[in-house]
Amino acid sequence: MSGVVWRLAALLLVLSAPAWSGPCDRVQANDELISCLDGEYRSADKGGLDYQPNYIRCQTERSRQRIGELKRSPFWRD
Repeated sequence: MSGVVWRLAALLLVLSAPAWSGPCDRVQANDELISCLDGEYRSADKGGLDYQPNYIRCQTERSRQRIGELKRSPFWRD
């Protein structure tokens, strides 16, 4: 990328930084911050129990797709 594009990307990154702020940004005491961040983490991670079945389903689907691709290749032998 040219230098101009990199500078533009950096500028956009800096200008969008306030959009990244969260509810814990205004907490001042350390123990309150820890509690707030822990709540944020738990909220974001509450779909964690679905991880393994979704991962297995995704891997199975991708494996079937890949087998189909390989079977269509000129190098496939039964």
